[in-house]
Amino acid sequence: MQRLLMTIKSVVCGLLLLATTCSIAQTFNSEVNQLVPDDGSYQYLPVEISGLPDQLNSDLGLVQVCLNIDHPWNSDLEVKLVAPDGTSILLFAGIGGDSDNFVNCCLRFDATEYVSNQWAPYTGTFLPMGNLALANNGQNPNGTWNLLLHDTYPGADQGFIYNWSITFEPNAPEFEFPLQSTYLPIVKINTGGQAIPSEPKILASMQIINHGDGELNYLTDTDYQYEGDIMVELQGFTGPWYPKKNYDFDLVDENGIEIDTNLLGMPDENDWILKAEYLDPT
Repeated sequence: MQRLLMTIKSVVCGLLLLATTCSIAQTFNSEVNQLVPDDGSYQYLPVEISGLPDQLNSDLGLVQVCLNIDHPWNSDLEVKLVAPDGTSILLFAGIGGDSDNFVNCCLRFDATEYVSNQWAPYTGTFLPMGNLALANNGQNPNGTWNLLLHDTYPGADQGFIYNWSITFEPNAPEFEFPLQSTYLPIVKINTGGQAIPSEPKILASMQIINHGDGELNYLTDTDYQYEGDIMVELQGFTGPWYPKKNYDFDLVDENGIEIDTNLLGMPDENDWILKAEYLDPT
């Protein structure tokens, strides 16, 4: 009987330990200690995650990424987090000008200041330029996560990355697409899965939902004010680094020939810009 009671007790403790483990913060570290090449290449730095529940959501989700990087020209760096399902989240890019280094720099969902509004050396906890909640989309977190480094100015300055880490916690931000309807026109651009580059322009389709002043436009509407093909690229020199992008597009017909058309009551034209003043708080 005593042996049986001891066995039952050990099983119960094991279950309690499992429950506790799943409800506390867990950090996974990667010691890298290597150069950040300045040849324009993309450097994927992996960390293997295991032992987490099979879905990321508000119960347990991604909340923070920390890193230590030496670089003599911070604005050359573009740094992203890539989840096992391919979700890519911009941590920062094009910030800090010619200043140096990221020392114990953490990008966290509930920080009070955006990293893009601060200056180097970046030490402390900041909001990333992208949305960490994008990863908490129900995906299985167990697998390979990558820190993606890109020196955007080849042939100038090398950097060095020491380490990085990723943290999962309860009460995490859960991604929800906020827009269901709006009184503003809705513009949909479908690239068929291609990423929109800075250049050259790629072929995509565009649809505009606009039922007029005072009328709600729903994301699910299929009654389009305009529908047709476009050639589209990211617009601007610094704009592509920010989470809210500018887009430059040309209206084209089925043969790829530019056409002049009225959009949203504006005069006929073929060359248009979707302008997003991300850094202008007004």
